[in-house]
Amino acid sequence: MSNIKIFVTHIPNRNDQLIENSLMVDVIAGGEFQTKKLPNNCVLDNSGDNISAKNKSYCELTTQYWAWKNVDADYYGFCHYRRFLSLTDETFSEKNDPTGRGQVYSKILNDLTINKFGLDNDIINRAFIEKYDCILPFKQDLRKVSTPNGKKKTIYDHFAAHDRYFMHASDLDILIETIGELFPDYKADAIEYLNNPYFWGYNCFILKKKFFHELCNFEFTILFELDKRIDTSLYNRQTSRMPGFMGEILSCIYFYHLQKINKSLKVKETQIIYFEYTNKICEVSPSEENAIPLVFNIDPIPPFMFTVTLESFVSHCLSSRKYDVYILHHNITKSFIDNFNTILKRKENIKVKYIDYSIIHNTLFELDKKIEDVRLLLPWLFLEYDKILYCNWNTLFKKSLDELFMMDIENYYIAGTLDIIMTGRVFDVYPAYENYLKKELDLNPADKLINTDVCLINTKLIRKKFTVDNFLMNNLPERIPTFKEKCNSVFKNKILILSQVWNYYYTEDFEEKRLINQAPLTYVNEYNNTKKSYIATYNANIMWDLSGSEFCTYYWKLARTTEFYPLFLGHFSVVLNRNNKSWFLTKLNGLYKCIQDHGLAYTFVYFFKKVFVLSKRKL
Repeated sequence: MSNIKIFVTHIPNRNDQLIENSLMVDVIAGGEFQTKKLPNNCVLDNSGDNISAKNKSYCELTTQYWAWKNVDADYYGFCHYRRFLSLTDETFSEKNDPTGRGQVYSKILNDLTINKFGLDNDIINRAFIEKYDCILPFKQDLRKVSTPNGKKKTIYDHFAAHDRYFMHASDLDILIETIGELFPDYKADAIEYLNNPYFWGYNCFILKKKFFHELCNFEFTILFELDKRIDTSLYNRQTSRMPGFMGEILSCIYFYHLQKINKSLKVKETQIIYFEYTNKICEVSPSEENAIPLVFNIDPIPPFMFTVTLESFVSHCLSSRKYDVYILHHNITKSFIDNFNTILKRKENIKVKYIDYSIIHNTLFELDKKIEDVRLLLPWLFLEYDKILYCNWNTLFKKSLDELFMMDIENYYIAGTLDIIMTGRVFDVYPAYENYLKKELDLNPADKLINTDVCLINTKLIRKKFTVDNFLMNNLPERIPTFKEKCNSVFKNKILILSQVWNYYYTEDFEEKRLINQAPLTYVNEYNNTKKSYIATYNANIMWDLSGSEFCTYYWKLARTTEFYPLFLGHFSVVLNRNNKSWFLTKLNGLYKCIQDHGLAYTFVYFFKKVFVLSKRKL
């Protein structure tokens, strides 16, 4: 059995997804610059005879040099953290490749996509490799690839057209001159190769030991000489990587020359698989036994608004309990993450992790699947938890949530308070929403509808009764249901409705207040009689303290403690102006609905009465 080593190069201090394959060796290219803890199963290229310190100019070639000088194998292969050679006989579609370079394009690198492309199957990979002496990526036709100076017909002209972008055009002439002096047998083939348009590129290849050592001797002898002949002291960050690009050209010249002088060479060209998002996925697991898992969703909002929620949570969590806080987001910036961490880490009993929605969306894209809302997958994201407490970003805490989490919901899928706004829409004079829930979601309007903005989710029971496939689909419905609507539809037979005290919905919005009063009187009375709530969600469009409400006072007290207080003032000023502009449209829409449901005569009389009553009040 051949000793095969495929070196997968990684950038220092990144946290990329690794592939579990016995043939692959994960190496930090430029290990000299690794300052963070080394990921499990990774090695550095700065041991033994090495040029790791040259990584900023030699790029992944520092790992190639290290492997040449320090590692013994029968086959040497090289891939990168986002580019991998396909090592199966299967052909994958290239239709989604936005680069136009003939690569297989995948949005995300994770266990599912790794398996999809057979990158974790060392048995099939080994059998594929051992049939050949040399495995290369399919050649690119550079005539189809744009440059800063248009499309070019040859490899030489393609690189020369990038003058001052990632090398200087004159460097190519020095390269050819150096090859002629140090390896005269290669010069004619080098010129011939550079004057054709087909380029292997990317420094991705697999070679038998003999040929790999020949390549390295040829490549590094020339590169070290170029270091002496080319003055790079005034090169910028990108052009200083010239040796890395030259190495890419030199390896291709070697492959071209090798095939010309060795007609019996067994060569195979295969696809390159390119992964766009390679960051390691957040590990979802309890930090300690009995830790309370609290999941926040902050998509889509300006992230600074979430700081009020965090301030209220931290000020009411118990020091005697442990909390695992998970924040669901869509590509928020590091500055906001740092700010959230600063707030949460004021308490040592809080551990925080971040889950990027784009990871889930990209995975579904690769599986050719869709879903109405990725939050429906929470039971399978939190496999190690039997239940989780979910809160939307617009949540304020006025009490510890421990009592809510400890509720027994063994026989229910989900527990939460009545959604007073949804209920009001169901019983509104205009029946469209009621009809939609009946016909499209099979909901009985007499059922109590749960507000999922704050809810306790029985992940264990959901996993027992449903599978992921129950929620995945090939095509989304024309009218995509919200997370609330879908949960009410799917879990309707086992929903526990809690007292409003566990999530009182606060609003100053005129239309929402009208909808609340459309709900059955018993529901409205319970809502209005909730004098004190432990948790509250709110309409974030109107939060000015115009009425002197206790809730608004509490909200702005918290907002003033954050470093983003000026942003809050700016945001609500814009929203207030926007709401004032939409008042007329809101009234016009209400007029239209009234005419449609009750006729013109009734509407006229109703309008006259409203004006008359208001006039009397003013008098």
